[in-house]
Amino acid sequence: MFEITPNDIARLDDEKLRTVVSRLCEAELRQRGLSSSCVTWGGNQDAADGGIDVRIALPLGSMIDGFIPRPATGFQVKHQDMPRAEILDEMRPNGVMRPAIQSLADQAGAYIIVSSQGSTADPVLTNRRVAMQEAMQGVLNADRLLLDFYDRTRIATWVRSHEALIPWVREQVGRTIVGWHSFGSWAYAPDPITAEYLFDDKLRIHPSKRNTDTGVSALEGIRQMRNQLREPRSVVRLVGLSGVGKTRLVQALFDDRVGVQSLNPSHAIYTNMADSPDPQPTGLASELAAAGTSAILVVDNCPPELHQRLSEVCRQEPSKLSLITVEYDIREDEPEGTEVFTLETSSPELIGKLLRQRFPTISQTDARTIAEFSGGNARIAIALAATIERNGTVAGLTDDQLFQRLFVQRHTPDESLYLVAQACALVYSFEGEDVSADHMAELIRLGTMIGKTAQDVYRHVAELQRRDLVQQRGVWRAVLPHAIANRVAAIALQNIPYAAIDEQLLRTASGRLMKSFSRRLGYLHASKEAQAIVKKWLGKQGLLEDVSNFNDLGKAMFENVAPVVPEDVLSALERTCALQPAAGEHYVELLRSIAYEPAHFRRCMTLMATILAAGQNNEQSRRREIFTSMFQLCLSGTQATIEQRLGVLGSLLRSSDAKLRALGLAGLKTALEAWHFNSVSNFDFGAWPRDFGYWPRNTQDVRHWFAAILKLVETLARDDGLVASDARAALAEKFRGIWHRGGVCDELATLCRQITRLRFWPEGWLAVRQTLDLDGKGMEAERLAQLVGIEQDLRPADLSEKVRSVVLSPRIHGIDFEDFDEHPGEDSSAKMARTEALARTLGKAVATNEEILASLVPALVSSDGRLWSFGAGLLDGTTDAAALWDCLVAALNATEESLRNLQVLRGFLNALHAKDPALATALLDSSVDHETLTYVYPLLQVAIQLDHQGIARLKRSLALGKTPAHMFTYLAYGRATDPIPPSDLKELVLTIAGIQGGDAVAIQILQMRLHSDKDRNEPIAQELVDAGRELLRQLSFATKNDQGDYRIGDIAKHCLTGDQGAAVATGICATLKAAVTTYETHAFYHDDLLDGLFSAQPCAALDGLCGGDREELDRGIQVLRGVGSRKQPLAVVPEATLLQWCDQDPWSRYPALACVITVIEQVKDKPPRWTSLALRFLERAPDPAAVLQQFVCQFRPSSGWRGSLAAILETNAALLDQLDEYPGLREAVVLEKERLQEWIKSERVRETASNRARDERFE
Repeated sequence: MFEITPNDIARLDDEKLRTVVSRLCEAELRQRGLSSSCVTWGGNQDAADGGIDVRIALPLGSMIDGFIPRPATGFQVKHQDMPRAEILDEMRPNGVMRPAIQSLADQAGAYIIVSSQGSTADPVLTNRRVAMQEAMQGVLNADRLLLDFYDRTRIATWVRSHEALIPWVREQVGRTIVGWHSFGSWAYAPDPITAEYLFDDKLRIHPSKRNTDTGVSALEGIRQMRNQLREPRSVVRLVGLSGVGKTRLVQALFDDRVGVQSLNPSHAIYTNMADSPDPQPTGLASELAAAGTSAILVVDNCPPELHQRLSEVCRQEPSKLSLITVEYDIREDEPEGTEVFTLETSSPELIGKLLRQRFPTISQTDARTIAEFSGGNARIAIALAATIERNGTVAGLTDDQLFQRLFVQRHTPDESLYLVAQACALVYSFEGEDVSADHMAELIRLGTMIGKTAQDVYRHVAELQRRDLVQQRGVWRAVLPHAIANRVAAIALQNIPYAAIDEQLLRTASGRLMKSFSRRLGYLHASKEAQAIVKKWLGKQGLLEDVSNFNDLGKAMFENVAPVVPEDVLSALERTCALQPAAGEHYVELLRSIAYEPAHFRRCMTLMATILAAGQNNEQSRRREIFTSMFQLCLSGTQATIEQRLGVLGSLLRSSDAKLRALGLAGLKTALEAWHFNSVSNFDFGAWPRDFGYWPRNTQDVRHWFAAILKLVETLARDDGLVASDARAALAEKFRGIWHRGGVCDELATLCRQITRLRFWPEGWLAVRQTLDLDGKGMEAERLAQLVGIEQDLRPADLSEKVRSVVLSPRIHGIDFEDFDEHPGEDSSAKMARTEALARTLGKAVATNEEILASLVPALVSSDGRLWSFGAGLLDGTTDAAALWDCLVAALNATEESLRNLQVLRGFLNALHAKDPALATALLDSSVDHETLTYVYPLLQVAIQLDHQGIARLKRSLALGKTPAHMFTYLAYGRATDPIPPSDLKELVLTIAGIQGGDAVAIQILQMRLHSDKDRNEPIAQELVDAGRELLRQLSFATKNDQGDYRIGDIAKHCLTGDQGAAVATGICATLKAAVTTYETHAFYHDDLLDGLFSAQPCAALDGLCGGDREELDRGIQVLRGVGSRKQPLAVVPEATLLQWCDQDPWSRYPALACVITVIEQVKDKPPRWTSLALRFLERAPDPAAVLQQFVCQFRPSSGWRGSLAAILETNAALLDQLDEYPGLREAVVLEKERLQEWIKSERVRETASNRARDERFE
């Protein structure tokens, strides 16, 4: 796509050719990390130049080669051809060697003559070099000077190695690439590239992932963007209002005068979607990525969908691209894999500075007046300043007068033009080219509202575009910047009868136009007319009355106009959700925006909680996150006070509805967070001024926040209410952050002691211990002493409290009852071992205290914790193991089934088996048909190593049929079946496979045993092989499970080898083919099985899948093709085996399998090449042309692709060049090349049309 030819170079005149060579030298040095300041050039081409036009003077010892072969290199650049006589005269005018060339020889440098007219085929090039050597005869150090001659072909090759320069070079010869530019003055065409980038301390940039209330400075934002874009496959998006200077900021990223470590301008490739670029960005990016080109792609006015596609292309191997896109729509969410930066409007002082730079004759008073009127929008300011005549002024003009001047500029006032602008501004964007008689044409509708024809509107829009008040993307137009469009639209609502608007933009309009009009209305909250329209829509029998029954268009329009009358919208949602709470699910983010205002906060959050409590769908986690974010200290998106927020939380936490209480607890945890804050969405809301929400100004604000929350927690935690325990747990979870950042250490200490005086608080003690463990060494002495005192007060005082702290606690390791820092330098494994040992010691102590045991036992069988070790400790301390077992089982029986946890019983049983095997055996025997334990018996059985008695028990359990199949899955874990003899395991897995839901369990058990045997280098027993074959015979392909298919495939690899395995493999293939053919399953789900079949029995699998007549062959091929990208089943078949199978029916089989074998081999940083198997197919097939045709079809990736298919086909087209001299294929290759080029051409046309339709639009 970015093509440069020797003929392009030949069209350069002397001056342009010298400029090209100099920029190539600069680019070459930057690419190698060397300073471009080492390149010097300039002056008149015809002036005396000492024989050197472009000079490179690198420090001695610099590593350089290639087109700049030596650190000291001089280029003499000539447009004309340079035969021998011209070379001699150039190097030795009047027979005297030029001093500049002598200097290069003394430095062991290089002297290169560049001629854009010369064409140096090998003999001619040799003659040129001989002439240059002849000129050096008798010159001192001549042998140290490297001589060369670059013709137009070599210069074109050099340019191609710096693809970002190609657009600029082609511009020099009048062969521009539509819409694409190298580094230049992208922002303001009249300004030279040398114009200074202006910024001040007030200009702010907001990096998305490091949100702060004030953003970062311009220089810091530029530094961060540069650091991102310097790395290949990185993606940045710069957003901000139209006209605030985004493009100029991007230009500054490549300016070495701005900050440090600027980006390489020779890597920049720029396009503006308003210029209808050709090629389209996706296609170009795909081609550059495939070629491994290092470049920074800059796409201006880039819609979100295009950004996403470009991001996918640029972020995947082998791309070396980085991407920055620019757009004015700041409403979108943060795209995946993208750093988003938001540019704010400029300060009046900076705008004034910009105006005085651009318009030196403007007075300071006028600059200040315009700057204040522009609202920080540079484009508006520049357009208004351009209207001032010499010696004219705008001082003293009202805002309305300034606006009229901005609109009229230096033209005669035109009411008709202004009226058209009003009509056009009523919609966010409009189709601007269709002037046909079609009543749906948007120009006709806009014109009809104001009594104008489509041709009139078209003509006036063109004039507005010339005045830079309308922008274009493809066929679409929009009045911009928004500040102008919104003002004009507000005036339009005053001047155009609503009946006309209703008729043309609503009642008979397309959904697109209706949505566009509603989007514009959303920016007009200050317009009384806009308010009246939206109120009417929301009222009785209005367009947006029935919120619960909106289609997608209705939802979009409702959200668009919400900023106009947010309270009315809130009331409408309250009315709807009072009857149907779930109807509000779509509007949780909208409620978040309305809740920004403190006056609306309580209503919005109450309604949001009602909606979430009633919701069931998959979006609940996202909506819940939005809800809880409203209680963050920072980045909440609301100005509600902490008191208002706690009022909402208090109501929720005291609710009788468990779901509402859960939401309240989630909000409380968020409010207690002192360290980590994230924004869950953007903060804009129509044209309302918005920020990140409340932000503490100082430590006193932070202290006030947490002091208020601690009072609520105190109230909740001190009583025995429904959320008391959860409130205490939330405080413990956030203790560490509050201690360090909350500024309320004294209040926190008091609250901790209040809680522990009422009841033991294990979570609190653990939180304090963790804070001491992680932060104690760096803490100031006073705070450390205070924290140590809290720990001592909260420390468990008796055995029961110790168990609740260590055993029934979160998995915090290194916990004991000693003073802080008793185990310095202890690693995590030692901490874990020490804590498990403590849990066992506690178990031993509890076993001797019946009262404490009775109080703890319900929690021991229903909680998580260090229960295995504690169970072993119980056995250590008891004198009656059987009675203690019965006690635990009784507690288990009294526990709700869904809450039961057997870990303490399993730890007890494991220790018992080591101490008293007979009793352990008896307990397990009774468990098989025990009323409570029969359901979970296998989990108890695997707590000890299986022996012949355990195997017998498993068989008895299966015979009883009281234990569900899934419980036997525990046999697959922890090498539990290793002791089971193969014959017994065969019986077990086949029995399990025969019960309901047991087939997948049996497969998992057997596969894990096979894996274990392989890991221990044990041969696989025949009984296990037989079991595997039987399980495979029983496959029905009714379920779709990736893990299950992996296990089945693994069994096939191990159990289907040998002659007996062949018949099984053939049968499985036939069954699978039939299931795929009848749509019972899809081959996509069985890639691992196919891999196992072809690994174990390649010939049998080929026969079973593809053997038989042509119809059976085609069905088998469909199965192989259906696997898609997950695996290539035939890749594991030995090449010789596959060829021999095809040779049995070569006319059918070679072309058929040609579409499913791997034919292209990708090697990193190298072009694609044919696989060995593909070449063998071409050699052995009786009809290689038919095989080649199938190979070319594979040039289109079967698994889908990112970016441009045309670019992928273009890359793969080079494969056909490798077959030009292949025996018997010359005609077929020519034909396939022709077909492929037509395919590429048609695909490019389709992609361009499709991309333009999607990308060249405003909404």
